[in-house]
Amino acid sequence: MRFRVVLEYDPEVESYSAVCPELPGCASAGETEEEARRGIEEAIRLYLSPAEIELSPTAKPSCRPLDRSPSFIVIGTRESESGR
Repeated sequence: MRFRVVLEYDPEVESYSAVCPELPGCASAGETEEEARRGIEEAIRLYLSPAEIELSPTAKPSCRPLDRSPSFIVIGTRESESGR
């Protein structure tokens, strides 16, 4: 499974943001590009992992967990409008 990741540098705060557009709300940030990449990889894994909640004995799951780990692809890095 591959997901698109958008990395953006913000010179005002001097850090990078990373967003996965296919997974609403899945984002990360870091002081370096590498830190932002590692963060978004972890965020995607957490987003896709089944929630660890206690179900009542009669409750049945409505979906099954994914049976493979996702892979990641970074499409590119873009700078914010104010430049770098």
